[in-house]
Amino acid sequence: MSDEIQELITEIAQKHGVVITKDDPIAIAFTLNRYLLEQTKKNQETLIANLKSDIEEISLNVLNENNKQIKSTQEICLKLVNEHITKSKTAINNVIDDSGNNFKTKITESIKSFKTELASFGDYFKSLKIILILSIILNIIFIVINFYLFLIQ
Repeated sequence: MSDEIQELITEIAQKHGVVITKDDPIAIAFTLNRYLLEQTKKNQETLIANLKSDIEEISLNVLNENNKQIKSTQEICLKLVNEHITKSKTAINNVIDDSGNNFKTKITESIKSFKTELASFGDYFKSLKIILILSIILNIIFIVINFYLFLIQ
């Protein structure tokens, strides 16, 4: 601090041609001003540190609140998606059931028609008739298995 006062005394003497001493009111005012500036700087640093802490706390609170809202939104979206999946599965199952029933009816009619036609050919085609019926049954089983595999995917 005394070096600064000495520099002040030297500068005043050089620029203004006035010599002052260390106990001169100007030197005292300079010292007082320097002290007040240092105290102000310390107070500002404390205020800045407190402000930084407050901002960090507010940011953390906002982040936590945003995370809660994001999680809530995700849960709502997941619920909606699951509801739509359930409705879609029900609709698909209804369509498949209807298609299966229509398919079964048509196959049954075809088998009856085929049996009638085969009966007209007599005993010669009895063995062929059995083979064809087995083939149709195997095709039906194959189709049912494919539908089942399609459904479980």
